[in-house]
Amino acid sequence: MSDLENNFYGNASLKMSSSRNYRINPHVQLNYEKNFGKHNLKAMAAVSYEKNSNNYFDAYRGKFISNYIHILGAGDPTTKDNSSALSKYAILSQFGRINYDYADKYLFEFNIRRDGSSRFGSNYKYGVFPSFSAGWVLTQEDFMKNVPLINFFKLRASWGQLGNQYGGDNFPYMAKIAYNANYVWGKTVETGVTPSSYGNPDLHWETTNVTNLGFNLHLLDSELIFEGDYFIRKTKDILFNTPLPYETGFSSVMTNLAQVQNNGFEFMATYQKRFNNFNMSISGNTSYIRNKVISLDPTLVGEADRHINGNQITTRDNPINSYYLVKWTGKIYQTQEEVDNSPHVSGAGPGDLIFEDFSGPDGTPDGTIDAYDRQILGTEYPSWTFGANLSFGYKGFDLSVDFQGIADAYSYGTCEYYTPTFQGSNFGQFWVQRWTPEHPSETVPRVWVDNGPNNTYANTYFLMDRTYLRLKNLVFSYTFPQNICKRLRASRLRVYASASNLFTWTKKGYKGFDPERSNSSGERGGIPQATTFKMGIDLTF
Repeated sequence: MSDLENNFYGNASLKMSSSRNYRINPHVQLNYEKNFGKHNLKAMAAVSYEKNSNNYFDAYRGKFISNYIHILGAGDPTTKDNSSALSKYAILSQFGRINYDYADKYLFEFNIRRDGSSRFGSNYKYGVFPSFSAGWVLTQEDFMKNVPLINFFKLRASWGQLGNQYGGDNFPYMAKIAYNANYVWGKTVETGVTPSSYGNPDLHWETTNVTNLGFNLHLLDSELIFEGDYFIRKTKDILFNTPLPYETGFSSVMTNLAQVQNNGFEFMATYQKRFNNFNMSISGNTSYIRNKVISLDPTLVGEADRHINGNQITTRDNPINSYYLVKWTGKIYQTQEEVDNSPHVSGAGPGDLIFEDFSGPDGTPDGTIDAYDRQILGTEYPSWTFGANLSFGYKGFDLSVDFQGIADAYSYGTCEYYTPTFQGSNFGQFWVQRWTPEHPSETVPRVWVDNGPNNTYANTYFLMDRTYLRLKNLVFSYTFPQNICKRLRASRLRVYASASNLFTWTKKGYKGFDPERSNSSGERGGIPQATTFKMGIDLTF
């Protein structure tokens, strides 16, 4: 008998899906402008509405007799399955702006906006966010006009509020149910539902207050330019998934809890000069930012107001997601006598790392290395970022070089660095210098399989400083003169060679793939950035 006579179906299956996205965004704006004498006034008022919706549907059948049949109804009816999803959100905004200046000398601007989001319930659907700024162009003053060195000098200050309404869910204020609890009623499987989210009708806008002080200074006919800013950015009522007791039946609920402050400065300098056929431009920029958590839950105090996730902690007066690690002393046990006379580490022996006994249950060192000895030691987010651009040109030849870098940022070793036998991989080259009884080492501990005393607790031995300076882009080109272009009936002809990610300088001891990527962005996963070389021709007719 044939397979079909035995009611045999193949293994082929077919799934058909459809997704439709709709977005409407009407915008109405009214502008007004009036100049009277040295007074200049501009005003704007606008209303906008944005609505987004997504409609998804899929259907499935299996046991097709052939891979070449693409008709859903040809599959086995007993294998049919389908699903669908519908999601919507909308935001309604009214906003306005007034600009005023006197003689291009005194500058003022005022903004206000009112936003309403469908992601919040009727209790707090709308938020109002004002901002204002002022500027003073000192070089327009009479007392500055006799200073030939300075050709432009401006002081500015601003304050404003920004709102955020997205926390990952389009309906976080609503308690929701899920169709995922089928049950047997008699001899039939019936569809059942269960509560899937707690809902918070008092959820409201996350608000960021931004204060900025800055200046712009041009010297020597704008050959030398400086720009600087100092800022304070304080965010309150942060949309935060707050853990709930398991007795509630839910893991978390979206709330407005945390407060975070960022403050720092940005500075940029540029020098540009032309000497007959030679021109040059050198610019550099740097910024410093300090992140600090004000609170996670204003109703809690002390150590209760913190959140620990693996080897990171978020707590008051420290950066978000700071590393929370046991501190390595910089030494390795060389003898059993050293092990016996040091704070106890379960399973430790000669060749293992020596850790600092920092604290204990009563807040003082207790002679045992455990979770009480963890300390806040660095973060993956850089305090310093910097960059530079060098450009030179001479008679059609051009050279451009870009540098970028960060400092005071860390990543934590994973994979074969943290676990030498990770997924059965070969040992990393750095483990060649590992401690052995025949060849003791002061820098590389002995090797372990899976877990051992060196990685029972996350520690600073595996914390890598990812400070780096990278030659990001280099371009060398030649633009042919117009007489040659005319012979080719072209308006422009340029040939070039370029390279990206050409060199990267890191601190000694960095063992990651790419210091530009942090742990949260897959520093040890994915494909490292490649060094790329290109040559090309730009021809414009």
